[in-house]
Amino acid sequence: MYKEGKTKAIGVSNFLNNHMQNILDNCEVVPMVNQIEFHPGYIQKDVVDFDKKHGIVVEAWSPLGRERVFKDKLLNKLAEKYGKSVAQICLAFSLQMDVVPLPKSSSVERMKQNMDIDFELEKEDFEKILNMEETGWSGLDPDKF
Repeated sequence: MYKEGKTKAIGVSNFLNNHMQNILDNCEVVPMVNQIEFHPGYIQKDVVDFDKKHGIVVEAWSPLGRERVFKDKLLNKLAEKYGKSVAQICLAFSLQMDVVPLPKSSSVERMKQNMDIDFELEKEDFEKILNMEETGWSGLDPDKF
């Protein structure tokens, strides 16, 4: 379909490096996007780095960590420091990682807030989030499911 021009891009979801390497080794069309769970406390840095190295855009399907990161002390402290919400801190972090966030909300107010990322995290704060304790993931293990 891609070669026939019926689709403009090929995307995959939850592909780990071993899955993506199989695609790179055995397929003619490299996926343009890999949609993975990504949020503070679960950044899958090895997957992000691998995909970027191969020109694949990483999209976060859970950039807010299904709200479980909203109680995190560090993220709340940073939200207060920047005068933003924890969600905005998470989205700014994602953008600074060059990961396209895909937040979900049914609230118009939160949708507007999610689009209002008019700031960057200072390097020290970015590093704190990058190195925060893992909060775990909420999806199924792609190697087992």
